[in-house]
Amino acid sequence: NDAEIWAVDPGISTIFTAIDSTEHERVRTTSLEESYHLCGYNLATRRQKEHQECHLDEFKYINELPTLKTANLTSFVLAASTRLQNYQRIHNYYCQGK
Repeated sequence: NDAEIWAVDPGISTIFTAIDSTEHERVRTTSLEESYHLCGYNLATRRQKEHQECHLDEFKYINELPTLKTANLTSFVLAASTRLQNYQRIHNYYCQGK
């Protein structure tokens, strides 16, 4: 398999993968939905949603944590310390069933 990917633009509804060879030049067309399915995105998204629904309180808590994306040092220290103080709770949510 000597295929070389030239470009992929996931922002469009059809993804084109150009394959260049010495004998033939081909363009294979794959829809965005098919590419999501092939890479396992749909299954992973469904499992993630099921996990969130089964652990709604933990999911809500994690979503409401203060952001680490800040230039304010006080806000950053608060966000980091909150995560460290609740490390086990956060760890249990992400590692449940593993």
